[in-house]
Amino acid sequence: MALTVQSEWREDYAYLLGMQAYMYGYPSIHFAKVRYASLHAPRAGGITKVNQLFHKPRLSNHKDKLGGSPMRDAIYSVAWLDLSREPIVAGSPDGGERYVGMQFAEFYSDIFGYIGSGPEGNKPEVCLVVDSSWQGEKPAGIDRILRSPTPCVMAVARVSTPGGDDLT
Repeated sequence: MALTVQSEWREDYAYLLGMQAYMYGYPSIHFAKVRYASLHAPRAGGITKVNQLFHKPRLSNHKDKLGGSPMRDAIYSVAWLDLSREPIVAGSPDGGERYVGMQFAEFYSDIFGYIGSGPEGNKPEVCLVVDSSWQGEKPAGIDRILRSPTPCVMAVARVSTPGGDDLT
């Protein structure tokens, strides 16, 4: 009887340990797959490069699977940032009546910052995106510093639009 109880305990422990490993590791594996597909899979107009925005000049639809559920009334730009060598300057213009925003997610897919439209309105903003090891003072002309826990960052920019002639 004791052997059965011990083997049940070990099986339960192994299962729980496996579930924890999956929950911890899945976001980074998924993010790595999305990053690889974005940087190395051919797309219309070429291949996305690190530290450059890839812009889609059309409204999103149900076929867009870049890691989340897209806004159907927005155009998107995506960039994979590499902060290991130097910080990146990111800006958001005054959107007027439009929603204009950019979110930043670290390699485990947790969002660590936003710029652009928010509770204060659509004010222009310039941020310095840095990794956790960056040391330095905020440069002139920078509104704030966004610190990423990881050097690999996905930046997603959205601009609301009614579509049609507005896209040309």
